This record gives sequence, structure tokens and C-alpha cells, in this order.
Amino acid sequence: MKTRVIVDSFQASHSVALESGSEPVHGHEWKLRAEIIGDSPEADAAVEAAVAPLRGAVLNDNEAIARGGASAEALARYLHDEISGRLSPPQGVLSIALEEEPGCWAVYRKVGGRR
Repeated sequence: MKTRVIVDSFQASHSVALESGSEPVHGHEWKLRAEIIGDSPEADAAVEAAVAPLRGAVLNDNEAIARGGASAEALARYLHDEISGRLSPPQGVLSIALEEEPGCWAVYRKVGGRR
């Protein structure tokens, strides 16, 4: 089966908890790279449906992302799960990579297979 890469970007803000307290809320132009098993229009729709509510959002307001500390890593896992839940087998998500700042990437791959 083919593997396809879908690239997207969106603006969203967050604040990450640090040992010394929380950093101020600040925004990023997040760059997304989703590696999908399968090649159908369903994959594009799944990525857009997962990203759409995040556009212009404060990520800390999303309970699932905030539980992970609203970090880039938590966002990558959230997107993996959201996109996976919108794909019909045998399609699945191999990995999600997010660039928070130029050259600063967080990558999430589910251990033990897709979905």
C-alpha cells in the first residue's frame, strides 16, 4: 500500500508549564507533516477536519492537548489520534511531525502499529 505525506500549516497559541512557572501565551505558525498509509481523498479530509478547530486557537483551551502540557509533543499526539480516528482501515497514520519554530520538530509515532 502507498504511503502519502500531507503537509499543512496553521497558526495557534499555547503556554507551556516550566519548572519556574508557565511561560506567557505565545503564537506559532505550526507546520504539519502527516505520513499516512493509503492514498485517498479521505486522508486530506481527515487532516483538515483535525486541524480546522486549532486554527487561531489557544491550545491550552483544548482539554486533550492541555493534559499533555500544551507542548508540541502533546499536539503531535493529539493530531495523530484525531486523524487516525477519521480514517477507514486499512488507512492509518504512520507519523505526525510538527515544526514549532524553524528547525524545532516534534514527532509522534504510535508504537505497535497504526491507529
